[in-house]
Amino acid sequence: MKTQELKYVTRRRAAVLLGLSELELSRISSESGLGHKEIAGEQEETYFTYEELPHPGSLPPAIRGFSLHP
Repeated sequence: MKTQELKYVTRRRAAVLLGLSELELSRISSESGLGHKEIAGEQEETYFTYEELPHPGSLPPAIRGFSLHP
């Protein structure tokens, strides 16, 4: 059975992976230029590749969220 490899994640999933709120990730994304926006009608979504997401430990302490691995 062939598994499907995810190349992109939504802003919500990226925020969970990084331990951030969606609002915090949106701010970081707009300031850094990471992610890309897709617009369909009136809906807008930001997608990220796994490569452009920072490692959670590399985030500054002020924006680091809860640890995914206690």
